[in-house]
Amino acid sequence: MIETHEIETAQAQWSQALIHMGELSSTHPDKLRHIATQLLSQLYDFEVGLSFKPTLAGYPHHFRSDLAGTLSYFIGAKLAGSTISADHGFALKPWSKVEFTQTTQIQLADCTITSGIYAFYAAAAPTHPTTVEYTFVYHRTPAQSTVKIIAHHSSLPYHHRSS
Repeated sequence: MIETHEIETAQAQWSQALIHMGELSSTHPDKLRHIATQLLSQLYDFEVGLSFKPTLAGYPHHFRSDLAGTLSYFIGAKLAGSTISADHGFALKPWSKVEFTQTTQIQLADCTITSGIYAFYAAAAPTHPTTVEYTFVYHRTPAQSTVKIIAHHSSLPYHHRSS
């Protein structure tokens, strides 16, 4: 079973990786692709398989299942060497902070499902976060016994308009 503190650690690592990629884009863009590849490989389990629905991705590339597509989403098509021209690099905002507010956690024998809202704080607007709804599925890798993401779905909140 994956313990709650392991999920919290994984979420903190994900947040730190996102912020670090944004910092690298302005300080060491020549190293960004290599380091982002390492960071994403530590967070997501591409060997088992991944189901990733990024927040700002649309047809025909609204789902990603490999490192190349995930990398393209986070650092942009140009830096990733990708053909997904709609990818502008979510991590390159740059973000200064990410806060997870978990609403649900379901623990199964070999994985944990979490959902909630995360708030992204841009360095240029630190008091006006962008809130996004998320669902992550974490599992423990057999080889390293580390916790990694195997499913990640993000979406902007639905705002009902009354008629």
